[in-house]
Amino acid sequence: MGVAVGDYRNNGLLDLYNTVFSDDYNPLYRNDGGGNFSDVSFQMGIATVTFPFLGWGHRVPRLRQ
Repeated sequence: MGVAVGDYRNNGLLDLYNTVFSDDYNPLYRNDGGGNFSDVSFQMGIATVTFPFLGWGHRVPRLRQ
């Protein structure tokens, strides 16, 4: 599976977006600092089950505010 690293909140902390096997959701982990991460997939509305699809990789686009 794959992992994408990016700063989706533009706060200087790198967040993680992970791909998983089927029958699961791809978790987005928010970097809370100090080596701590929180799964915010449900809060962001992206925690949809991947069945029957597999995730092999992601890319984090660079967005300008």
